[in-house]
Amino acid sequence: MPNPQSVKMFTGGYYLKARRIFQSEVEHKPPHFRETWDWLLMSANFQDRENLKRGQLVTSYVDIAESLHWKVGGRKMRYSKCQVEKALRYFRLAGMITSHTTGRRVIITITNYNKYQNPATYIENPESDGCGDSKTTPKAIHLPTEKQSRKRFKNNPESDGCGDSITEERIKNNICTCANDESFTRFWDAYPKKVNKVGARKKFDAIFKKLTPEKSDQLLTTILNALVNQKRSEQWQKDYGQYIPHPTTWLNNQRWNDEIKLTESDRKAQENDEILKNWGKQ
Repeated sequence: MPNPQSVKMFTGGYYLKARRIFQSEVEHKPPHFRETWDWLLMSANFQDRENLKRGQLVTSYVDIAESLHWKVGGRKMRYSKCQVEKALRYFRLAGMITSHTTGRRVIITITNYNKYQNPATYIENPESDGCGDSKTTPKAIHLPTEKQSRKRFKNNPESDGCGDSITEERIKNNICTCANDESFTRFWDAYPKKVNKVGARKKFDAIFKKLTPEKSDQLLTTILNALVNQKRSEQWQKDYGQYIPHPTTWLNNQRWNDEIKLTESDRKAQENDEILKNWGKQ
């Protein structure tokens, strides 16, 4: 056994990963599942810090996708927000994490972090195999198989936090069935009349849940741009916003497709916005 004093110490900390995870369902999932799980383990607090406990972290779908980017030649490639959402949903179903949203962020708690990030958990019969490892199989996280997860939720569907229940079909097909929290928050922050948020969220999810990530981003951009113009319109500014429709009604009637007649001052303001938006791109 090497002398501890002769071993070079590394800075930056470490995290433990049980070998038995290679025998679990996670190992046979698409790469973004495995990479997301590793990233969560690496990013979680190793000790209590401010408002977060050991094994917790605050992040967003965009942050995770950005952190896991890779390059092909000179192109920067990323997983989509929907792919990250699917991975996190699977981890929740498997009991590996719990999570709840706060604004545009999500607080994630890794289940049994204290147990599985404790080196003593893996020491059972420290008999060396000549390579510095124990001959015995280390204790590790026991994950339910996908079949067990489907059986668990088949007769007792639970909410996934997006207004839809977790059904066997959704688990089987790993469907991204709702728009992520960040997209709805951006819409809600931009919409001037804050009424019936629950109803607006349900309608928002119904519109976005069947779209691909690319089309979701395109539609969200269209909606936000439409709100910028409509908030400048005479109808929406008249009588202190009395004639602004409720957000649920606006979404239900796809009012982002309305043609808004802008005044001369509004058009100039829009042109100035475009100039500032494209500043430095030329």
